[in-house]
Amino acid sequence: MYGPAVEPTLVLPVPPTIERARHLRVPTPLAERVLVLTSPGRRGFWCTTTGLREFGLPELQIHRVPRAVVVPWSWILTGLALRLLELWAEAVRRSDGGFALLPARVELTADDCARAYGERGPGARRVGLTLRFDPSPNMRGDGFLTVRPPPSRDRSAVLVEICDRLFDRVPREPRAGLR
Repeated sequence: MYGPAVEPTLVLPVPPTIERARHLRVPTPLAERVLVLTSPGRRGFWCTTTGLREFGLPELQIHRVPRAVVVPWSWILTGLALRLLELWAEAVRRSDGGFALLPARVELTADDCARAYGERGPGARRVGLTLRFDPSPNMRGDGFLTVRPPPSRDRSAVLVEICDRLFDRVPREPRAGLR
């Protein structure tokens, strides 16, 4: 028979400079060290962090974010960066060298998002976010940790719903053809 379900895990290399440090400190507020950049596209915005590489982690990214929730998704990525750095610091301390294990599914709270900005938030609001490591297409580039929303025919609605679960109701994008 089959055993219990195994949680998906990300196996990430620990850069030598991080491995030697072994005691990573997560700066607060993290939003001063990790920024979220956004770029518009034909089917939504691409949002990515910059600053996580300093701590040995790949940058976070998410694709096709609706215009109406770009700002809340920047809060989510900053909060997720904080949560990942906390998990990463522990994983690096436990690693035997070379690689560290991170969960591919991370529980994120509204409080994590607020703490990333030096505030406190309602901790009861939470979502589970799934990450996938996407290596760079060329050998010299760095990869990304990509946020993978649950499969749905309406990806935009799922991304808005995630924001609704963490924060107060967010505005909806107007339907095509309406002004």
